[in-house]
Amino acid sequence: MSKTQDQTFVNTFIGIIVLLALIALVLAGLSHYTGGTITHQADQRAEHERERVLQAIAPVGQVAIAGRDEAPGTVEDEDVDPDEAVAEADDVDEAPEEEEDRPAFDPEVAQQINEAACMACHASGVAGSPVTGEEGEWAPRLDERGLDGLVENVISGMGAMPPRGGADADDTELRWVVIWMLEESGLEVDY
Repeated sequence: MSKTQDQTFVNTFIGIIVLLALIALVLAGLSHYTGGTITHQADQRAEHERERVLQAIAPVGQVAIAGRDEAPGTVEDEDVDPDEAVAEADDVDEAPEEEEDRPAFDPEVAQQINEAACMACHASGVAGSPVTGEEGEWAPRLDERGLDGLVENVISGMGAMPPRGGADADDTELRWVVIWMLEESGLEVDY
């Protein structure tokens, strides 16, 4: 090879290396720019989601205690005598007994609600739920909590059971379902 050919090869080689380096720099710059944009958008979405969650879980009200709290939108009432307030509260007529107003037990409605919502867990004992028809599983619960306690557990939810057992039923209908399950399990219930 001649000196001219060597010089041409070296110049071409250096040119290719410089061109590849420039292409690498351009690609690195583009990836940094687009990556930064994507990261910025993700940060904005995360902040928006955070604000939405905070708004969803924000308390719906505040408790203001006269003389202690100055919550926004509260009115201080320093003229109220605590003893008078308690006396007024004691004078309020007590609510009538629920049992007087309670409709008669309807086993057909109870069975329908059981089949629609309760049976999914209580037929097989999912998550430790008592199995309908198993007196040995229901009797201790009835003895411990009583009918009203069991009904309250259904209304408020317990363990893996959601409030109202996931059923679209009122308190009376939920009471009927508990009675129905207890009777199906061989227990006699005073209702």
